[in-house]
This record gives sequence, C-alpha cells and structure tokens, in this order.
Amino acid sequence: MSTSTSGSHSHASVPTNDSRSVSIRHHDNPSDFLFAVSPSLTLQNETSAVVILAHAQKRIAGPKPRDFWLTVWSTSSTTSRSALELILMCGSWLLGDYPIFIWAPPKAERRSDATSSLVEFLRKRVPDKRVFSVFGPTDITQVFSSEWSKVTGVPILREPYYDAYLARCTKNTLRQGTSTMPLPQGHKTRVATTGDLNDVAELCKQFADDESAPYNFSAEDSRLEAQELIRAQQVWVYEASSGVIACICAAARHSQRASVISKVYTSKAFRRKGFAERLVRHVVQHLFSNRRESVVLYVGKNNPARRVYDRVGFSGIGDQANSSDDHEDWLEVGFNVAITGRW
Repeated sequence: MSTSTSGSHSHASVPTNDSRSVSIRHHDNPSDFLFAVSPSLTLQNETSAVVILAHAQKRIAGPKPRDFWLTVWSTSSTTSRSALELILMCGSWLLGDYPIFIWAPPKAERRSDATSSLVEFLRKRVPDKRVFSVFGPTDITQVFSSEWSKVTGVPILREPYYDAYLARCTKNTLRQGTSTMPLPQGHKTRVATTGDLNDVAELCKQFADDESAPYNFSAEDSRLEAQELIRAQQVWVYEASSGVIACICAAARHSQRASVISKVYTSKAFRRKGFAERLVRHVVQHLFSNRRESVVLYVGKNNPARRVYDRVGFSGIGDQANSSDDHEDWLEVGFNVAITGRW
C-alpha cells in the first residue's frame, strides 16, 4: 500500500485482485471530508450515514485536532469513475472519545481487500487501545471488527454493546396520531431552558443508567451534557402540570438534509400516558419545518419504545418495517480494552 500526502488529507493506493483500483483518503479537515463525499450520497445514504456526517458539520464550527475521517474509494479501469465504498470516523466530544463510527452504502459489495487495508491504515494513525468499540451497519461492523481483532490480537467481547435498528421518518411517513388533539390543560411541549437544567440533567442521568451500558455517566457528566444541549437549544421537554418535566428528547446531530433524535426518556412516574409520543412528534415536526427531509433514530431491538416510534411514523423497526429497503441493522461491537470515552 503506497501513501502520499496533499493539503489536508493523505492518500493511499491499495492493491486489488480485479480490474478496479482501491484508494484510501485521510481527511483531518471536516469541510474537505464533506466536499469529498457529498456528491456520492443520495438522501437514503445521507440518512444512513448521518451520525458521521453530522459530526463533520459540527466540527466545521469547532474543530478538534484529533478528529479525522477515512474514506475508501474504488475506481473502475473502464470508466475511471470513483465510487465511495466506506467511511470511518475517529471523533471525540465533550465527555471523551466516541466509538469508531463506520459506514458503507447499504447492499453494496463488501471487499475484503478494502477492509483489511482500512484496518492497516487506521493502525498507523491511532494506538490499538483507542478502538474500544466500533458502531455501524451490522455487516460492515462485523467484517471490520473481525479483521481488527485478527490483526491487533485484541479480543472481541462476546456480547455486543448495542444491537439496534436504524429507523427513519419522513414527511410522507409521519403520522398525526394524537397531535390533532389538544394537550391536557397546563401541559406543554417546548425547547428546554436554563431553568430546566436540574430536571434535564436528572433525566439524562436516568437515561444513561438505563440505556447506556457499558458507559458510565456520573451525575456531573450528565449535568455537563444537559448544559450543552440546553445552550445549543437541542433538547426538548414535555412539561406536565405544575411545571414538572416528564419527558425529554434531544436532536443534536444534523447533516444537510437529515437529523438524529436521541435520548428519548420519560420519568417512570409519567410512563404509559402518551407523553413521549407527543414530544417526539413535536420535535420531528420542528425538524421538518427547519428544512430537514428525514429524521433518524437508533432503537434497540428489544426496546419496547419501538411501538411509540412506529406510531409517530418511523419505519424500519424490525417486524414493523414496510419493506426490505426500510430495514437497516446497526451494531456496536466492543473490544477487550479499557473504555476511553462514552456516548
């Protein structure tokens, strides 16, 4: 594998066994990365890769020197056209490192030469211990993780950290449901304010305790996260009577046409009242009104909240998927090393 460097990215050629050539590019500039990949992404691909693209969008305003993206391209000898095959992100945030995020176009051919070369390329840029987990579409995550373990000798943990569906909602699939009915008297759905900090931080902590294993969030971690979400106006609340915050929903990741909602959590005292459904629908409608064409969430395969998201209009949730095109399995695989981050 030969390597050259130009501007904000380096480039490596990968030997192959067929008529196509494969190359890997290293991007340490988020604008450079987005410029390189955007022409190759349909809306469906953008919603699938949004967790990676959104981080690059955020880093344009606040770059971090350790963050980078790797892209894998194949070029046909007959057409000389390059096709995007893989994206890998090594990023960080307020509370430490992210897992390694990886993405490949759904249903694309998986090339073992590209994956093994990507592993080799990544090892030259980070220590083995930095890769404490990998998150991405299940098939490419399994292939990459197996190759990483084989090359590094670091064992894969038997149980995955997260086994999930990627669910999508568009204006066409959005269901009005209870939104046509007025909220109970004194109830509100709204953006959180600084006056909600204690309540939002507590619900963030409860969410982490219930949903974020193996990552440990202290009360101070959750407060810092809540402060940042409120400052950026990226968390919404369902306010029940007497001003009690019953439910939260965050939307902190945005690409050009897609957004991710996360951290949907209802206090145990207010469950089975329809509050989460109302809040999620409110946030989705807000995102659509701000020029987003698709809203994405990741939901655990055993998470009973799947029913809530189905009622809002999210497709691709396992048995409730409308077609094979809706269905996308995502997986986070852990390695037997110390965890240096969280998310």
